[in-house]
Amino acid sequence: MYAFIKGELVHASPSTIVVQTGGIGFQILIPANVFAKLPQTGTSVLLHTSFIVRELSHTLYGFLAIHDRELFEILMGVSGIGPKIALSIIGHLSINELQRAINNADIPVISRVPGIGKKTAERMIIELRDKLQDICPPDPSELSIQISDPNAQKIRDAMNALINLGYNQMTAQKAIKKTIQDMSQDVELALLITTSLKNVKKKRCCVLPLIKNNKTGTGTKAQQYSRGAGCCCCFGEAFGNCYPKAFIREIDVDKSR
Repeated sequence: MYAFIKGELVHASPSTIVVQTGGIGFQILIPANVFAKLPQTGTSVLLHTSFIVRELSHTLYGFLAIHDRELFEILMGVSGIGPKIALSIIGHLSINELQRAINNADIPVISRVPGIGKKTAERMIIELRDKLQDICPPDPSELSIQISDPNAQKIRDAMNALINLGYNQMTAQKAIKKTIQDMSQDVELALLITTSLKNVKKKRCCVLPLIKNNKTGTGTKAQQYSRGAGCCCCFGEAFGNCYPKAFIREIDVDKSR
């Protein structure tokens, strides 16, 4: 309903501000890290807003950056996370810090946020793994190597290719960085992708299996979710292969094996 509100900042506290525009004062809740970035009272401010309607309240939440508002709305899609906890997450972790923690399945980092326990952190890792890329796209500058402008798009294309194959951003970055260091920035895109795939280190991930008996009773169905970086291994050690997580969804396992 309200994409943004621009007006005079008439009051500010670590959790709430009041913005006056058109003769109306809007009370807006903000993350903890926004307060220090606000201009002085009496000056103009613009906040990107999310309007949350509940049975007993209509509340505005405001953010200085549009990607923080988008993150706020994505976080509320996670089971067990409401506006209050979503605001707390954004106030304690930047979007890049949260993305690294999700990619690395770093439960201790996520659990440091007030209101987030181990189980909620695990759900966030499962449910947000592929969603943050949309609002925080790969940046070639994060490779920590000098990339000339003509090659920047090629690096982005290579990273997107690896990510679409199921590898997370950090794994793709490391693989592409090694490829460029071993070869050169002038390498063709196709060779860059294939060589980077060879540089991806295969390692066993943490897998959260949900086991339930099927109707026939002759086997079980395991819904598997990768919590590690880069790949997702088959259930247990009954299978010897390791696949990108994009290819692991549901596996029927015969009890007789």
